[in-house]
Amino acid sequence: MLAGRLRHQIEFQQESLAADGQGGSTRSWSSRAFAFASMKPLRAEERFYNEQLNHTGTHQFTIRYRTDLDETDRIKFSGKFYQITGIINPNENDRQLVITAKEIKT
Repeated sequence: MLAGRLRHQIEFQQESLAADGQGGSTRSWSSRAFAFASMKPLRAEERFYNEQLNHTGTHQFTIRYRTDLDETDRIKFSGKFYQITGIINPNENDRQLVITAKEIKT
C-alpha cells in the first residue's frame, strides 16, 4: 500500500448508551480513533420513499492494519457518517484493512 493514497483523515466513532433516568437510555457517539485512509465510492442509489427522494451510497475505506475496530463502530468523513458493514484483512497478513461502509443519515 502506497502511503500517498492514504490522504483522507477519517474518524472512528463508538456508540455508548447512558441511562436517561426514566428507564430508558440515550445513545451518543464518541471518538474512538483517527486514521488516514483511501476512499473509493462503490455504489450509489436513489430511492423514492414516503414522497421523499433518498440518496444512499456504499464506500470502501482502506487503512493501515489495526485491531481496535469492529462492525459496531461508524466512520465520520467529510461531515458525513458511514455505518461499517464489513472489515477485511486482505491475505490475513496484518498490513491493511479494507472497510466497507454505507452512508447513513443522522
